[in-house]
This record gives sequence, structure tokens and C-alpha cells, in this order.
Amino acid sequence: MTNHFHMIVKTPRANLQEFMRQFSISYTAYFNRRHKRSGHLYQGRYKSFLIDVDPYLLQVSRYVHLNPVRTSSSHEDKKAFLDTYRWSSYPDYVSSSRFPFLSTKEILSYFSGRTSYKSFVEEGISHSTNPLEKGKGHGIIGDAPFIKEVLKTVRITPAREQPEARRINGIAPAEVLQAIGKRFHVDPEDILAKPSPRGTWQWNCSTASRT
Repeated sequence: MTNHFHMIVKTPRANLQEFMRQFSISYTAYFNRRHKRSGHLYQGRYKSFLIDVDPYLLQVSRYVHLNPVRTSSSHEDKKAFLDTYRWSSYPDYVSSSRFPFLSTKEILSYFSGRTSYKSFVEEGISHSTNPLEKGKGHGIIGDAPFIKEVLKTVRITPAREQPEARRINGIAPAEVLQAIGKRFHVDPEDILAKPSPRGTWQWNCSTASRT
């Protein structure tokens, strides 16, 4: 979208935070090099939801693919725009895959073929709801028993308590990076980025230099 994006990510290991950190840093570095800019690219932290696969995974997938057409006018206009919108994985689901990193197999396994998934998505143009609303407050999309089971095993800090939790747990990592960047006149994104072939950052308690 023009100011945000959606991803459905399956994490066999509970490492979504590490994945998003690497993704954000890598893409920010690429974008800044390409457009000859510096500094942050994203505003604020990402939002994440834990999804109960049956049946909410399909609802979320449809919601994500319908996101670009929510402001279009007629039903037919939306269908046409949906098929031609280039910044979406939808064409990979209904025709052929363009990106090796994108896996469509799991969601398409619920359907008899790509045409069937296309019909499922188009049915939602006129009556689709936002399944993410179910995750408000606790970040879990699922039925009541699933939510209860997850909350029994995972502690989730409500949004209103997050600032207090940060104060209890100490200084947030982002604050540390900002302080180091300000002290040594370095972009915090560069601190976390992979070393460049042309040199590496060397740090000690009082100085920072590029070699």
C-alpha cells in the first residue's frame, strides 16, 4: 500500500521479532542506497497477530489481497484493479509465481486450484470483513478456546501497559541505539547493518571509527 504493507509469515520457530528486525534493516539499507537518503524508513513498530489456521488463515489471506481495492468504486472496477495491481502477491496465487521466496502452497491447498481461490477472494469484494479486528487487545485471531489456550502459555502485555513494561524491564534497545548514534554521529540503522565489504565499524567505550 502507499503507507504500509501486510505479510503473512509462518514461523516454525518463534523468531518473528528477529525476522522483522533483519527485514526492516536490510530493506531500509537498500532503499536508502537506491534513493540516496539516510535515516529511518518505517514509523513505529510493526503490529503482529497470531493466527489460528482453521479457518482464519484463509480470511486473513483474502483480507490482505483485497486491501488495494477497498477504495475503488464499483464491483467490476475492483475486480479489474485487483488483477492488475502490481504491488501484491495476488497474481502469484491466481496465475503463476514470480518470486522464489513466496510460498502459496499452504493456502492454495485448501482449494481445488488457483481459479477456486480467485473466486473465494472475489466473493469477499462485496461482503468481506476485517478478521484483524478479532485480534484487538490481545493480538490473537481465532475462536475463544484457541485464544484462551494461547493466553495460558504465552504472556501478552496489553498495549496500554507497554510503556510501563519497558520502564520495568529497563531501557529499550531502540533508545540505546539512538543514544550511541547521537554520541558518535552515526545512523542507528548503520550500527545494526551487516559490515560493508569496504570496511567495518570498530567500537570501544569512547570512540567509533570507520576503517
